[in-house]
Amino acid sequence: MKRIFVILILLILSSRCLAQNILDTIDPLFKGDLDGDLIRTRYVFSYNNSPIKPTPSTPPILVIGIFRSNALLTRSQAPHEKLPELEKWKQSDNGILELRQDGYYGLYPLPTFDSAGIIVTVNGINKQNVHNYEFRVVENKTKEIIRWRAVTLFCEPYLFSERLDGKEETEVAYLGKFRSSFGNSLTFEIRKKDDLDVVASLSAIWINRKPEVLGVFSGSDMRSFLSTFKRQWQDDNALRLTPEERAANDSNLILRNKFKAIENDLIFYLDDKIRSKEIIEYNLISGRKQSGWNANDFDLNMVWLKNLSPGKHKLQLRYSLQRHNVSEYEFAIEPAWHQTATFKIIAAILAISLVGFIVLLFRSRKQKQKLVREHLYKQQVEAELKSIHSQFNPHFVFNALSSIQALITKNDLTGANKYLSEFSTLLRDSLKNSGKEMVSLSLEIKMLDSYVQLEQLRFGFTYTIHVDESIDKNAIEIPVLLLQPLVENAVKHGISPLYDKGTLSIYFKKTIRDMLVIISDNGNGYDTNDTSGGFGLKLTRERIEILNKMLKEQSIGLSVNSSSKGTITQLLFKNWLV
Repeated sequence: MKRIFVILILLILSSRCLAQNILDTIDPLFKGDLDGDLIRTRYVFSYNNSPIKPTPSTPPILVIGIFRSNALLTRSQAPHEKLPELEKWKQSDNGILELRQDGYYGLYPLPTFDSAGIIVTVNGINKQNVHNYEFRVVENKTKEIIRWRAVTLFCEPYLFSERLDGKEETEVAYLGKFRSSFGNSLTFEIRKKDDLDVVASLSAIWINRKPEVLGVFSGSDMRSFLSTFKRQWQDDNALRLTPEERAANDSNLILRNKFKAIENDLIFYLDDKIRSKEIIEYNLISGRKQSGWNANDFDLNMVWLKNLSPGKHKLQLRYSLQRHNVSEYEFAIEPAWHQTATFKIIAAILAISLVGFIVLLFRSRKQKQKLVREHLYKQQVEAELKSIHSQFNPHFVFNALSSIQALITKNDLTGANKYLSEFSTLLRDSLKNSGKEMVSLSLEIKMLDSYVQLEQLRFGFTYTIHVDESIDKNAIEIPVLLLQPLVENAVKHGISPLYDKGTLSIYFKKTIRDMLVIISDNGNGYDTNDTSGGFGLKLTRERIEILNKMLKEQSIGLSVNSSSKGTITQLLFKNWLV
């Protein structure tokens, strides 16, 4: 229970401490001789008067004034037009309120925007007449936070040193320094002790405030901006200025939200005067990017943004005195023709096309060079093939004539005549196709059969030529006379010594996509690496090697296995049956 009582006492004291803790001391600026210039660097002085005219039945006029921070100021002649909150705390006009030059109309409380505190003084109360007056402080017009009490502190007068009765004023009442929270008001009332009538009253209110943009100027509007800036608030002291007349003065203040591409330097003209550039803070949001909160660049009521990029922007503004209150102004800058999405797409397409064209041109040039090289290579290969072919044909003719000579030597004129007839037919077919590199399989088999028959006349061996039924002989082409030298080797080195006991087999076999040609005999075999006995096998190997250089997806493989039991020669035509 004792703890609860202590807590209640502390709460009561704390509720009064806000105003009373500095009620019995004087701010250092107001001790001794007042330095008006120094005071004006921190405070602005506002006041109202009571009553209108002193008479023998009324006391000398009292001027109650408030020193409040000059960090942020609004137009004083019509505060309720800018600050609707003032209407809530408007006082009744009881005839004791007077507006004098440089004064403040006391119907409305004085707006203050920070927690630095206000200092309240009363001209007309001094040590000689202080016993006639007392004052109190009321919060929000209802809560009396300082009960009626006597004035105990005095300081030199500021601004007013002569009363209306002509007497010099050397001291004024110093009521104290007061603070309150945002949204609250404090009213200071003075009354005479003998009749208890309030003879002077003035209020202050702590208002939440955020920057307001009155107009936006671009570089092309600089003359209008300078005119507005030069004239700003010049009519504050005009007592009879109407709202319409003020609006006429602000005709250059236009709120714009859309700007051309060249209008990317913008000045945002703000409503309130500021003491230093640190008072205004701004954050520019451009798409997903933010500048972060920065102090303003000028000790003026404007924010100047330069080199803005095209697109939508949002300018956030706040006072460093009240960082919780943020205002926003949205605007957009149109892109230049070369900054539009259409231009960028077209430029990208043109750039890609240009790069593609250059790449294509480069590849075409390389392909052309490659084709030239391949053409030269093909010509070289063909020349080599013709050279080998030219060597091959004389070899074949020489062997055939040797066979005819052997028949004549044996006095086998019938055989020689038949051989000569068959040879002439074979020679005619060979010469007819000598200009070709490839011939059909059927024609190659026909020439091969003619050759084997010629050799059979000499040696009397037996032979067979078999082709798988799945092989279309007319649709397949192979190099001309490629098989003849291999068959010739089988006859000459294999079965010629055996005569009628010799056998020769030629088999054309299909293996999926390939064609396998098998040439076998039952001779005694021979050394496949020995080229001293003839050029047929050697030339065939060289020809196959050159052909494989020319072929792209096809190839020819040759293998010869010879033993005392016979010789098997295989030709594999890879991918020949696709």
